[in-house]
Amino acid sequence: MKSSSVTAGPSWTVTFASDARSGSRGHIGRPLTRLGVFVLPILLSSVLSGCGGQKTSTTAPNGAGQTAALSGGELVHLASVPISLDPKTFAFLPAGDKSKYAGTTFRIGYGKGGASAIVKLQGTLEARFKPLGVSVEWLQFPMGPQMMEGIGAGSLDLGSCASTPPIFAQAANVDFVYVATTPPGKSNGAILIPKNSPIKSVKDLRGKRIAFQPGSVWHYALVKILEANGLKYDDIIPAKMAPADSSTAFNSGAIDAWVQGEPYVTLAQRKSGARILVNTAAIGNTGGFYLGSAPRVRQYPELFRIALEELKRAGDWMKQNPHQAAVLTTERAGLDVATIEKTIREGNNTRFLPITPDVIKSQQQQADLFSKIKILPTQIDVKQKVLTAKEYAVLLPDNRFGLPDKARIAANPAAPTKTN
Repeated sequence: MKSSSVTAGPSWTVTFASDARSGSRGHIGRPLTRLGVFVLPILLSSVLSGCGGQKTSTTAPNGAGQTAALSGGELVHLASVPISLDPKTFAFLPAGDKSKYAGTTFRIGYGKGGASAIVKLQGTLEARFKPLGVSVEWLQFPMGPQMMEGIGAGSLDLGSCASTPPIFAQAANVDFVYVATTPPGKSNGAILIPKNSPIKSVKDLRGKRIAFQPGSVWHYALVKILEANGLKYDDIIPAKMAPADSSTAFNSGAIDAWVQGEPYVTLAQRKSGARILVNTAAIGNTGGFYLGSAPRVRQYPELFRIALEELKRAGDWMKQNPHQAAVLTTERAGLDVATIEKTIREGNNTRFLPITPDVIKSQQQQADLFSKIKILPTQIDVKQKVLTAKEYAVLLPDNRFGLPDKARIAANPAAPTKTN
């Protein structure tokens, strides 16, 4: 198993309309990457996730006896984590000649926490791919927008993020497709204000300097919350920053408010007494997405299906065992167990659903809003990044994901017909 940590990406970008108030054209205060707009924290089943340049090798977990020493003195034997359920649960293997897969490397994005990190720890994807002669390369990303950058650079096959980064990626002509969507969990973002701030309501944000990550779901949340309270985006001073910079600016008093999600909300409350002005539940939770390189999805849909099966297996285990999952990932995430456990409990549902007309409509409405207020330089058509029903029937595992049996079997007669 190859593992890489990605910290910088290629030079492609979306240019925002000029913003004299923040002195930027799609630029972040201290850019995480050369891609100025794609910076987004994802909800921790996807949160703590992103793309890179410096490569490091790791050793895959190899079963019995391996122990992870974690904070709080808790020890977890990786081989004891019961996520490899009855093998009949997911027994799919491509039909016909399997030699076409031999020598292929499947490149998957992961973060410090979430289902992808659990799959990486367990080595289950490597085990599934071994009979096909397929190897796995794991690319670590700090956030979802960098995952989109990795796909755009041609260095990543499959990644996950919230709803907004793919909209900006499409505007940047990234060659990706929507692979699957995950239903929303509890909304876990907020507009934070300092402990002693005089701000009492959203209307008081007029003329205030507000930090957020451009091109992120929190960017969208800010626009919607302002709109719902009679304010325009032009009424505030945008401070486009990554979370680490925002945290520093927030604690030093350099900004008046900060739009962010978990686990940063809980950390800010604990460390500085930050107050929640308004929860992003006001706009609802948009859910999350798995996205793939369009050429690779069409060339090897069966490999993506196997990867989704293992991600779902791990995600289900995390939801059923949030404390154990938090203990497993706390050291790698650099956060305490309680914060990670809370994020897992409130994160996105682990079911994978196909991209339906309602999903497309929701994404299009968000894209149109960004175009309307000139944050995106052009309008996009979300449908251009959606596969056909037949393609999804091959790609998504079984009818547990909402695909009719007849359509699935017609597209892939060799697929198993029974599900748990």
